[in-house]
Amino acid sequence: MQPTHDDEPPAAIPGAVREAIATLRHDPVRPHPRIDRVQRAAERWAAGFGLSERPGDFARTRSGWCAAYTYPYADPVLLEIAAELIGWLFLYDDRYGEGLDARVMMDTSDRFLGVVRTGTVPAPAGPFELALADLRHRIRDLTDDAFLERFAHSMSKYHNGWLFELPFRLAGRPPDRTAYRRLRPWSIGQHTVFDLIEISAGPPPAAARERLEPLRDLTGFVCAQVNDLHSYAKETRGGDPINIVTVLAAERGRGLADAARAAVREYHHHLGLLEQGCAALCAEPDATREEVLLTRGLRAWAHGNTAWSGTCARYHAAPPP
Repeated sequence: MQPTHDDEPPAAIPGAVREAIATLRHDPVRPHPRIDRVQRAAERWAAGFGLSERPGDFARTRSGWCAAYTYPYADPVLLEIAAELIGWLFLYDDRYGEGLDARVMMDTSDRFLGVVRTGTVPAPAGPFELALADLRHRIRDLTDDAFLERFAHSMSKYHNGWLFELPFRLAGRPPDRTAYRRLRPWSIGQHTVFDLIEISAGPPPAAARERLEPLRDLTGFVCAQVNDLHSYAKETRGGDPINIVTVLAAERGRGLADAARAAVREYHHHLGLLEQGCAALCAEPDATREEVLLTRGLRAWAHGNTAWSGTCARYHAAPPP
C-alpha cells in the first residue's frame, strides 16, 4: 500500500458513501469562538517547525477547526495545544504510520515515546521530534509528570495500533469486524487527544479512571467510524484496507451502498452506547466532578468530530477559514 499524497486533490467520494454520510446524526455543535484564530495560530506553529512536506499539508488538516469543534469548553492556551497536536498526528501518521516494516515502526515508536517521556530530542532531530518536544514542554507546564506518563501510555497505544494494522496491510485485506473494533481506536491516536480533556476537567481518582477507560475506547471507535466514511475515497485510492466500509463490504459480500449504510448504522448504535454509558456513569451516587466533566468532554469529541469531519480538506474541498 502506498500512502496518497496530500498535494493531490481530495478524491471524489462515491455517491453512495456521500449519501450515507448525510445521514450521520450528531447533537448541535457550537464551535469555540476562537475557531479562525486558532487555525491560523496552528498553521504558523507548524510552519515554524517545517512539518508540511508539501505546501498546504498542515492547513488541509483543518486541525484548528477540529479543536474548536471538539474542545468547545477549552481555554485559549489548551485550544492551541489541541489544534497543534491534532495536526501533528495527521501528518505524523502520513509520514510514519502506514509503513510496511515492523522493525522500522517499532524504532519510530521508541524514538518518539522517548521524546514524550524525557523531553530529550535525539540527534539528528527532525521536525516531528522538535514539534513534539515543544508540545510536551507546554503540556508539562499545565500538568505534571504523572499526566505525561499517562500521555506516553496513550502514545504507546497509538504506535501499537500501527503494528496491529500491519498484517492486514501486508496481506492487502481488511480485518474482520472484531479485529477492526479492537485496533481502530488505538491506531488513529484518539487516546492522546482525549488525555487533553483532563487538563481542563482535572484528574479523576484511580478507580474513576478505570470506569472511564471503556468510554474513552468507545468514543475513539465512534470517531474512527466517522473518519473512515469521510476518508473512504482517499484510502481506497491509496489501497488502504483498514476502513469500516471496506470491512463491512468484505465481511458480508455487500455492495458499496449497502456497506456504507451499514457503517452508519454501526455508528449510530455505538453512539447510543456511548450516550448510555456516559449517562450511567454520571448518575452514579459517587460520580466525581472530574468524571462528569470528562464524560462531557468525551461527548463533545464524539459529536464535534462528526460535525467537523465534513470540513476537513484532506477529504473534502472545504473553503479556507
